[in-house]
Amino acid sequence: MPDPTVIRRPSDPAIPTPGDALAAALRDRNLNEVLTEIRDRVPGIFAALSRQIHLDELLAASGSVGEVTIDKVLLGDASVDNIRVNNTTATLHAGSAYLEGVSVNLELQFKVDWWYDIGIYDDSGTWDLGSMWIGLNVGNITIPSLSDIKMNIPTVTVSNVRAQMPPLTNLKLGSSSFTGLKVKGTALPVQGFVLNGLGLGALSLNSMSIPDVQSEQVRIDRFKPTQQIVLPGATVSGVDIPSTSVPGVASAAFGMDAVSQERSLSANAGVFGIKIRILPIAHMHINAMRMQNLALSARVGSVAIENVRVPIDVQGIGLQKLGLSQVAANNINL
Repeated sequence: MPDPTVIRRPSDPAIPTPGDALAAALRDRNLNEVLTEIRDRVPGIFAALSRQIHLDELLAASGSVGEVTIDKVLLGDASVDNIRVNNTTATLHAGSAYLEGVSVNLELQFKVDWWYDIGIYDDSGTWDLGSMWIGLNVGNITIPSLSDIKMNIPTVTVSNVRAQMPPLTNLKLGSSSFTGLKVKGTALPVQGFVLNGLGLGALSLNSMSIPDVQSEQVRIDRFKPTQQIVLPGATVSGVDIPSTSVPGVASAAFGMDAVSQERSLSANAGVFGIKIRILPIAHMHINAMRMQNLALSARVGSVAIENVRVPIDVQGIGLQKLGLSQVAANNINL
C-alpha cells in the first residue's frame, strides 16, 4: 500500500482509486450499466432528502385577483353612539274623532268659614262638611272635524342605540387589484419536499426575485378582526315623508279631572258671620278616544348617525386567479 506521507510528482505513476473502476465501466459498458454501477457503489449520494424552505420575508410590489368571493360575513350587534333628528315638522290633517263611553262624576266639596266677635272674646275657624257626588253617564261625544295640527320638533337625540345586524352571504366582489403585499415567516411546504437522487447538507440564499407568480385559487376559511369596525357616521338632509293615510286610531281608557272656580255664599250678623264655599270638581272617565280618516305628513331637516361600531367575522374568502408581480423573497434557508 503506498505511503500517504510521500508527496508524488505529476510524472509519478498514478495511485489506483475507486474512480478508476468507474472510468473503466464508462469505457466498457453502456449507460444503464453505468447507472447500476453508481447506484450499487455510491448509495448514500441518492438518499432521499426532506426539507422545508423558510422565507423570512416575501414581498410583492403589485398583484391582481380575478374574482373575490366571500361565503359569509357575520355582523355582531351594532352600537351607535348617537342618532340626532333635527328640525322635524309634522302635520296631522283633518279627520273626525269621538270620545267613547264618557262618564262624569261631579264632586261638590263644601266648607264653612265662621267667625264671631262679642267684644270681650272673638274666634274663627273652618268646618269641612265633606263632599257630595253626582254621577252622570254621558255616553259618546262626537267631534265632527279636526283642524290641521302642526308640530315642530327642533331636535331629538337618541343615545346608545343597539341593533341586530343580519349576516351577509354569498358576496361576489368581482376582480380587484392590490399593491404592497408583504408576507413574513413563511415555511414552504409545510410537510417538506423530497429530492430523490440529490443530497444537500444545507442551502442559503440571501435573496430571490421572481418576475411573476400565478395562483389559480387561494382560500381563507375564516378572517375575524379583533377590533370592531367603526363607521364614522353620516348625515342625511331633507327627508320628506309623504302623506300617509291612517284609517283609524283608538287610545286606551283614560281619565281627567276638571276643577271649576269656587263658589261661595256669605252671611253677616254683626257679631257673627259665616261663609259657605262650594268647589265643583268634575271627574271624567273615557273608555277610548277614536280618531278616523287621518292623514299624517312630515319633513325631517337632517338625520345624523354618529360612530357605528360593528364586530365582524368573515368566513370563506376565496380568491380566484391570483397574480403577483415583482415578487422578492429574502433570507431563504434550506
